[in-house]
Amino acid sequence: MFDFNLAAEEGSLWTEVVKCRIPPGLRDRINTAAAAEAISMSEFIRRAMTDRIEAVEAILAGQADNQLRI
Repeated sequence: MFDFNLAAEEGSLWTEVVKCRIPPGLRDRINTAAAAEAISMSEFIRRAMTDRIEAVEAILAGQADNQLRI
């Protein structure tokens, strides 16, 4: 059974929430970057996290060189 919450943030089908503490000023930097790309902060963060996860998964699968920026 799939539970799609169509009323989630900005009409998104993504319903899971992740919370974290961030250093001062990071929220403003994310907001500025998201506005420059004309997307929401949550979409900007989702894309950034997805890109990073895919890079790590490629390294773990041996499909990329092991040069991650930490």
